Amino acid sequence: MSETDSKQLVSNLLEVEALPDSIRRLILTKAEGNPFFVEEVIRMLIDQGGITRQGDHWTVTGEIQNIEIPDTLQGVLMARIDRLSEEAKRTLQVASVIGRRFQVRVLEQVLGKGVSA
Repeated sequence: MSETDSKQLVSNLLEVEALPDSIRRLILTKAEGNPFFVEEVIRMLIDQGGITRQGDHWTVTGEIQNIEIPDTLQGVLMARIDRLSEEAKRTLQVASVIGRRFQVRVLEQVLGKGVSA
């Protein structure tokens, strides 16, 4: 994805022009044209309170300057996973071992939450 396309993606995802240029440039530089990276960084910024929804638009908070953006997509995903509850992390770990596609009842049974047959 070109830098222009990446900038457009950031703008479209955020619907906010108040994103500081330094943060916008940092996201675009680290993303290296990967739209999934851009999307996950934005989700991370939302999760950590750097960007919040106010009414019908997104706005930047002062916290955004304190949030470190990882260098890799794996780093971004790990940072998001680290913020999950212990139960959610455990569920995610078990689901990742089961595979890409599975029925919820399989996950429930492995976690011991399913109804015995």
